[in-house]
Amino acid sequence: MTTNSPEYMQQWRKAHPVAVRKHRHQTYLNQKQRDPEAYNDTATVRHDQWRKHNLERARQQQRKSYARYREENLVEKQIYARRHPDRIRANNARQRASRKGAPLSDPALAQEYIAILDGDPCAYCGSHDEIQIDHVIPIVRGGSHDWDNLTAACRSCNQSKHAHPLMEFLCR
Repeated sequence: MTTNSPEYMQQWRKAHPVAVRKHRHQTYLNQKQRDPEAYNDTATVRHDQWRKHNLERARQQQRKSYARYREENLVEKQIYARRHPDRIRANNARQRASRKGAPLSDPALAQEYIAILDGDPCAYCGSHDEIQIDHVIPIVRGGSHDWDNLTAACRSCNQSKHAHPLMEFLCR
């Protein structure tokens, strides 16, 4: 059996599923980069239309694919989580806030306000040591990421306040 024979290639693909997936994904990215308009107009639209008309079959294929590549996906998720802990934390915070019904805010405005708070003392004790950003109404209690719910707090006060409402923390 030669290396170019269909039988050899079939066996190689079975033995190296991760390499095959990576190669297919890279091919997809290369095609999309060469001609994004044409690729988006044809392949994506056709795929979306097929999914709409074959919803149950698409779900079955998705479940089958998930089961088939479960181990590889878990390893990739773990590697990503180790490389990007800040993104994972931010995503978890957004999800917790969403579950608690926190309204979505304008991130640019919040970032601008955080930059303003950078030189401020702690709003609770006046310290200038290890200043962090604190949510006045905690996210887990339905607070938002809006600028009017953010304040400067030293690490000690921020950890002491934890998820307590402002008045409960101040009355301690």
